[in-house]
Amino acid sequence: MNRFSLALLALATALAISPMAKADTLYAFSFTSFDGLYTATGTVTAGWNQADNAILATAGNITISTNPSGGPEDGLTGTLESVNPGEQTSPGGGFDVDNYLYEGNPFLYQWGLLFDSGSPAVEINFWGNGPDNYSLYVDDNGNYTVAETGNLTIVPEVLTPEPTSLLLFGAGLLGLAGLLRRKFMFSR
Repeated sequence: MNRFSLALLALATALAISPMAKADTLYAFSFTSFDGLYTATGTVTAGWNQADNAILATAGNITISTNPSGGPEDGLTGTLESVNPGEQTSPGGGFDVDNYLYEGNPFLYQWGLLFDSGSPAVEINFWGNGPDNYSLYVDDNGNYTVAETGNLTIVPEVLTPEPTSLLLFGAGLLGLAGLLRRKFMFSR
């Protein structure tokens, strides 16, 4: 076996035993309270957390609207608060959060997503109570100004097709190896 064949065999072995990367996914969501007074829309970007064997939300945003418009929380926005993986209490102490997502219904469990409104006293928490039953709470320094349950619609969109990217990269490496082999064979 020549050196080129050994190098090709080593490359194929390395690609075969390396763990397959999972793609990040963008989830667009829409929440409507059962009484129709509140809606919330937003997005969450999540990826596979191999250490916890779960989907961890890493970025996102939320916007709350009221019906009729003009309520005290109308237009309130927030960005996903970064939390350490695992269940923990929010900085304001009002919620237990983990920022994990789950495939299927429910999409969120009792520990949910924590959004930061930009105001140090206002936290937005969004979690699941079971299939087709989700809660949206706004904690304004210990006063729950929004405490609603309702329905959630989720639309996932894959952001980065990692397995396909790895396959394309591997094919490119094989092509480059073939060109180098041809060059060295004809230069002798």
